[in-house]
Amino acid sequence: MTDLPLRYRDYLTGSGEAAPTGAPDPAFEESAVVMKLRDGSWHAVLQGPTAVLEEFVGTRQNAIDWARRRSSRCWVCAEERGDVELLDE
Repeated sequence: MTDLPLRYRDYLTGSGEAAPTGAPDPAFEESAVVMKLRDGSWHAVLQGPTAVLEEFVGTRQNAIDWARRRSSRCWVCAEERGDVELLDE
């Protein structure tokens, strides 16, 4: 962790210093989340360290394809369990 910017070192090593407000976590990976909307369409979101970067609405498969093209971490709503699951590569 010594190669991190100075302002993150204490925060990420747990020494008690808080990270700056609104500062992105340098260890954060972009993630895509695909969920079903009430109208039956599927919504995909690419989430960055501090904000939504892109959004897509379409069929379930189109939303998953869109999300996988944008992130290696793709979470999809599992309707039968009412939870989300990480899709395997």
